[in-house]
Amino acid sequence: MTAKEELRQIREIDMEVKALEDSLLELETKLTRITPILSDMPKGGGDNDKIATGISKLVEMKKEYWQRISQLRDHQKKCELVIFGLSCSIYRIILYQRYFKYLSFNDISEMTNYSYRHICRLHGEALREYETIKRWQDMSYSEVR
Repeated sequence: MTAKEELRQIREIDMEVKALEDSLLELETKLTRITPILSDMPKGGGDNDKIATGISKLVEMKKEYWQRISQLRDHQKKCELVIFGLSCSIYRIILYQRYFKYLSFNDISEMTNYSYRHICRLHGEALREYETIKRWQDMSYSEVR
């Protein structure tokens, strides 16, 4: 996996977490609107307990949500460690703003007072150094095992 692919996963996981969050909110809203219909008329068999099934579904979704949050945080920490290991501060700024704050190259160029082309060139250099550090960390990790 290239450095760019690895860093893009941060946004993808974040978007997935937000979609799951929206689903949770929607389900919670539906559950709070469900009211039991009381009647003295006999009902046929079957599972009519919408609240119980809704709550169990909500519990499962919350479990999945927290697992994805945990994965996102772990992935972010790993990427941050590599970014903070970059030799040049402008590399750290560019990668952090691009992949953690989701800024465009135009926004980063305005923020840093560098030209758009220069930011794109520095971004490429930063990714190459990121891959070098990542490879070195992976080799160190495999030797420890």
